[in-house]
Amino acid sequence: MIEDAERQRLPTEARDDLEVIRIHAHRVARITQGLLSFARHRPGEKVRVDVNRMVEDTVLLVAKQVQSEGIVLRVDLAPELPPVQGDPTLLGQVLLNLLNNARDAVLDGGEITIRTEPDPSRAGGVRLVVRDTGIGIAEDQIGRIFEPFYTTKPNGTGLGLAICYGIVREHDGFIGVESQPGQGTTFVLCLPGAESRTAPTPPQAEA
Repeated sequence: MIEDAERQRLPTEARDDLEVIRIHAHRVARITQGLLSFARHRPGEKVRVDVNRMVEDTVLLVAKQVQSEGIVLRVDLAPELPPVQGDPTLLGQVLLNLLNNARDAVLDGGEITIRTEPDPSRAGGVRLVVRDTGIGIAEDQIGRIFEPFYTTKPNGTGLGLAICYGIVREHDGFIGVESQPGQGTTFVLCLPGAESRTAPTPPQAEA
């Protein structure tokens, strides 16, 4: 319709209205895809997952775009990290969502750091930390960011972090967040090791 409007030289107001419809149609599509993911994110067959390898594969998807925006991406992977039991695709989806959120929050010259380490609160467990130097999250918002449809972004659907929360819980893990306006945000994921399936202690985000 927009192409027809341009060919027929319809008034600018009509073309602007069509553009608004196009934008909202794309937004509806994103919300629908998010709802489908939210409804279908049950893990498939769980396998032993090398978290470091999952991080490396996910970083490949975003590294060039992040760096082209003037953001420094740091990756610090602990050697000889124990494996976890889970769905590598869904765990990669969690990390990808956190990286995209961090990228949206960081201005030029900022940094995003991804770190893996053994979970000090649980033998055989793994911690995955995603920290950014972005705009941070207000105190009155931070308690709601995992709620479905709650978003701080003008064009957000409010489903990304809710999906992340559900995926991590279905892997018997926990996800925590610490943030202050102007001082960045830190997400911490704790996952039990493949040899131990009892739930780990809820994580404490580091300063």
